[in-house]
Amino acid sequence: MKAIRIAIVATAILLVAASGLMAATWTWSTPYDNVTGYRYQIGSENEDGWVYVGKDVTSLTLDASESTTVYVQLSVDGGRTWSPSGYAVYTPPVAQPIVDEEEVPPVAVVSAIPRNVEKSGLPFRFSFGIGAGTEYMDYRIALTPALSFDFKNVASPADFFALDIGLDVAGLFVPSIDFRDGFVNALRDIGNTKFAMGASVDLALYMKFRLSNIELALGGGGGANVLFASTMEGLGEDFLPTLYENDLISLNAYALAAARFGFYFSDVVHIDGTYKFKYMFDRNIADSKMAHGVTVSLGFAF
Repeated sequence: MKAIRIAIVATAILLVAASGLMAATWTWSTPYDNVTGYRYQIGSENEDGWVYVGKDVTSLTLDASESTTVYVQLSVDGGRTWSPSGYAVYTPPVAQPIVDEEEVPPVAVVSAIPRNVEKSGLPFRFSFGIGAGTEYMDYRIALTPALSFDFKNVASPADFFALDIGLDVAGLFVPSIDFRDGFVNALRDIGNTKFAMGASVDLALYMKFRLSNIELALGGGGGANVLFASTMEGLGEDFLPTLYENDLISLNAYALAAARFGFYFSDVVHIDGTYKFKYMFDRNIADSKMAHGVTVSLGFAF
């Protein structure tokens, strides 16, 4: 992993020789050609004390009447993450008696080598999403409005790789019509369609790769479905694999594998598309079934 480095030089220049007023100019540079911006801070590195400037701003001039330290950091991803600070300290020279008003004191130059600290990966973030999708199982296509709660970058050994934890809660609206006899015959009965209602909850661990504004992730986990028995008329007794049922609900569990694509419009707003393969378990293992689901969601990361 390469460390991001910033070289900073502080140079003192004479403004008014007669009064002894001085100013110091800090300039910074980096070998990286994909810098998107800089931020600097005077005298400290407090989180809320940074001043943000564009990538073309590479100098700062301040009053040099006392010793001053300027810290500078750079970003290559639009400000989502920042490099360790480079810094330079300027200490004004000891004042000398003025013999001749036209005598110009010497120029003082101070340079500093930035601390060489490597980046520690992507920062932890929480993301909330609202979406909708469909799930196909046993010749039926269910509607699945969904909420997602993602804990991003819970571990991140590099600035392009991280582990995410995703918690998804979805509604289930399963139609009574199916497509065993073809789509045309199913559409003829669409006016008599009834919906079984329920919900699903699943938890998955994702391996994520980040490149600029794009995220690609693969994951696996498990979850559970529940359907309300009073709404299941017309689905058939063996429609949903069942681990537990009573007069109120029908419950089953599943293992899942998932793939997710994400695109960030900004540091906060993003859109995700997720495919999930589910293997639903039944008390009789021979009656276990597979399902395929696709969800598109609008997310907000904090």
